[in-house]
Amino acid sequence: EVTFSPAPGSYTADQLIELSTATAGAEIYYTTDGTTPSTASAKYSGKLSFTGDGATLTVRAIAVRVGLASSNPSSATYQMAAYSDRVPGYWKNGNWSGLPRLDNTRKANVLSIAVDGSDVHAAGYSMDTTGLIRACYWKNGILYPTAPANSQTCFYGIAIAANGDVYTCGSGGTGTASDPYYAGYCINGGSPTTLSGIPGGKGSEALAIAISGSNVYICGYSLDSSGVAVPGYWTNGTWTELPPYATGFDGMA
Repeated sequence: EVTFSPAPGSYTADQLIELSTATAGAEIYYTTDGTTPSTASAKYSGKLSFTGDGATLTVRAIAVRVGLASSNPSSATYQMAAYSDRVPGYWKNGNWSGLPRLDNTRKANVLSIAVDGSDVHAAGYSMDTTGLIRACYWKNGILYPTAPANSQTCFYGIAIAANGDVYTCGSGGTGTASDPYYAGYCINGGSPTTLSGIPGGKGSEALAIAISGSNVYICGYSLDSSGVAVPGYWTNGTWTELPPYATGFDGMA
């Protein structure tokens, strides 16, 4: 039997769907066009990307091992909410506050929040009218987008310094060979300071940020030359690698 993670259902954010089987040594074959899978179908080799405005995806899969009968087909259906339904926002004491988007027909999301006195700051992204994902932060309900870039950008973390400066960290790029991820941070929405990870690596992402006095701490991961995500953090722009749970497997801080 083939199992699916995350579980089938409705989602409001892009998903990576993992197929697995408890049968040691078995290979998985799958279809996404409604047909019954066989060994002539696509062979599973990595997580399946599920995205799209109001998209629906049905995955059917079998596990096959030499000397054993093929498993019965397993099926999972995923539904993506329409972009127009994805309103960014936050809860305060259980009460919801929606936030504006660059384009009310396209997706946006808040990924981190910080409070400074009575001021509420949030960080994330909003897709603009051209379909480009742009890093944004909000202060007391007002949207502050970054300038358009050649590829997508996103803020994952936000922190407020003692002097009131707003620090946001995140990444740009799409993770492809021609457009690798790059990590960085901004102060008060200004030009980004790029962060370097593993020398000769394939890119980095900055996921959370903290300010202590004049020091800027940012955690995330850096891809090594083989594409494995290595956890670590930056202190004032200097990368420190952390040991992964298991050598050769992805990790992040």
